[in-house]
Amino acid sequence: MRNQDILSRVRQEITEAMGTKTTMINDSILSTCEYFQACVKETLRLHVPGPLLVPHQALENCVLNDYTIPKDSIVLVNAWTIQLDPGNWKDATSFKPDRFLGSKVNFRGNHFEFIPFSSGRRMCPGYQMGFRNVQLVVACLIHYFDWSLPNGKNPENLDMADVVHAGGLWREKWIACSS
Repeated sequence: MRNQDILSRVRQEITEAMGTKTTMINDSILSTCEYFQACVKETLRLHVPGPLLVPHQALENCVLNDYTIPKDSIVLVNAWTIQLDPGNWKDATSFKPDRFLGSKVNFRGNHFEFIPFSSGRRMCPGYQMGFRNVQLVVACLIHYFDWSLPNGKNPENLDMADVVHAGGLWREKWIACSS
């Protein structure tokens, strides 16, 4: 909603990928939509589904980057901070899906600057299903509905701030849409 040019580009990419024969969006269609996939990745980077990853317990005393971590301490990885770190991302708080075009950075846990589903043996076991479902739902919402802000509201005034609750990130104010 905030980036109408990006929304139009994604809508056009999905429409072109569907062609004239297909009536339903599916995985094979979306696999050809590189810009759309970049937008989904950028959204997962900016709005991490689970900002604090699975807790770890220190099995022994250790030192990590000059921090002493005592045995039996519970340590959490703050994916939210990592994914918004200006040391990892240029203009880190801006929505710029182009940063993922031609990039090898993916969400499978090999690139620690982008870990929306965690990494390694503690990685979300349903990350593939989750990512596919997010893609399908978002693609259908973009393709089958026209989106606009109510009463001529300025997109720049949209509050996109996340609020962290026990269950993850939540949007404090919802946006109304018309069909």
